[in-house]
Amino acid sequence: MVASQCYADGFCTSFAEEGDFLNFIKERGENSIWKRMKTSKLKVKAIDGMQNDLSIRPSVWADTLKNTRLVLETEDGDYPVRNCAIKTMLERSRISGNALSKVKKEVFAEIINHCLGVAKGEALIKIADEKVSALHGGDESDYAVLEITELFSTLIEYLEKNFPDYEYEAGSYEHSLVTAIWSFPNSMRLVNTYKDLLVKRGISFEKMVPALRFTTSDAGISGANLYPMLVINGKRAIPLGNPLKVDHKNKATIADFRKNLDLVYSKYLNAMAELSRLLTIDIEFPLNTMMRVMKAIGITKKSAVSALKLFRDQNGEAPCTAHDLFLAINEVIFSLECEGASASKIVQTEESVARALKINWKEYDYPDNFTW
Repeated sequence: MVASQCYADGFCTSFAEEGDFLNFIKERGENSIWKRMKTSKLKVKAIDGMQNDLSIRPSVWADTLKNTRLVLETEDGDYPVRNCAIKTMLERSRISGNALSKVKKEVFAEIINHCLGVAKGEALIKIADEKVSALHGGDESDYAVLEITELFSTLIEYLEKNFPDYEYEAGSYEHSLVTAIWSFPNSMRLVNTYKDLLVKRGISFEKMVPALRFTTSDAGISGANLYPMLVINGKRAIPLGNPLKVDHKNKATIADFRKNLDLVYSKYLNAMAELSRLLTIDIEFPLNTMMRVMKAIGITKKSAVSALKLFRDQNGEAPCTAHDLFLAINEVIFSLECEGASASKIVQTEESVARALKINWKEYDYPDNFTW
């Protein structure tokens, strides 16, 4: 979709150039606003079959009819509700359940309105590109706003100071999530010990460089999260353990994000130690072990079966190391990228795969036939 369609719920775009990406993020910030309102004064209205008499742009109205078919009525105007706002709307209403997605929109709106009507305190509403993107709790102890533009400017400042030769790899934007990756080809000191161990074992990659993914969201999908990783052969990202997170709570500020940036270097060193440890763990039953681990860390069955087939075709059933299996599991991420999966799906999968770095692999290494 082109930038003029960024109001659309399904809008997503990617950027090959850092300048274009950062300028777009700045523009989105200029086209958004936070509003704090009394929760009990809010009302959701279903617009199925309605004529557009709410001064909403026709294209925005049409897109809303294709998606949520909901409008949020407030004291200072009516705003179409975006898909990504439903999660926080339910959280603010303190209700949940799969059945809510199956009822008619009029019933859904009625349920939400009953809950909002008796809710105490304020709501914090994010309105972006003419639609509601989030409806958080608005009291001081609830949601902490971390402006996306300020987070990125703080991150770039850190990179310029600590990794002056950094290279922007890619960035993407969708209404629920913003993410980008930078690599550090001239900072091999972070990975040299690990690389030397690989060479001693006869393992080599054409190119392996440390990298950093940053992901954030105003829609309750992600905090301000930093993911140290390796980029292999210029295209495959290997996540290095759990991210450094600043959640949107406990009055979090940009200062908390800066503290996490200061931990990035040590995070790499710890991750390299964990990767090196995997080289020392012998696995006797690799196929069973790989499947059990993938299920334990939350990989979908479809992706797990595909990754296992690739590993088996390339390596057979001979004993190997946990390191071999960890790299094989990472093929799940690459496959999703090839399939054109959304940025949010890829980030979620990276988090799942990263959990395998610290699990007890020997617990999963036994011969009984595995069933999902």
